[in-house]
Amino acid sequence: MYQLFLLELLIFVKKLNFFYFYFLFYRFIVDIFAMQLIFFITKILKIMAEETNESYQTYPNANTAMGVLCYFGVLLVIPLLTIKKEQRDGYIIRHLKQGLGLFALSILVSLVVNVTQNFIGSIFVLLDLILVILGIVSAVGKTDKKLPFIGDIFDKIPLN
Repeated sequence: MYQLFLLELLIFVKKLNFFYFYFLFYRFIVDIFAMQLIFFITKILKIMAEETNESYQTYPNANTAMGVLCYFGVLLVIPLLTIKKEQRDGYIIRHLKQGLGLFALSILVSLVVNVTQNFIGSIFVLLDLILVILGIVSAVGKTDKKLPFIGDIFDKIPLN
């Protein structure tokens, strides 16, 4: 009886070691993938920083709150409806266009993520979030910087 218990304990420990080895291997693979993802994101951010070195205009008297609201999805309706067309300057027009484009893009990305349910969709969500943060930083800085990669596309949205 005692020997049977020791044998079962040895088998259990052996299985535990086996699972622990796979856990460590899985963790190693996940860590490598995470490092590759961080490297990829930093590369994208460097490209974004290089593309945003173009000329832009600053607006010292800009309504920063309305510019920031443009990047919060449905809340872009507030500046769209409250600011009359005659009072819209280049600052608010640029941020309205970019906010509207990012809102449409986030809807598209969320549909892709829901349909595919894979990790690549999550990367697009992360990139969308990065673009929203860049837009908010531009709005808080009272500038009308274009968003990298897609700012030219969003400038074609007719809002005037």
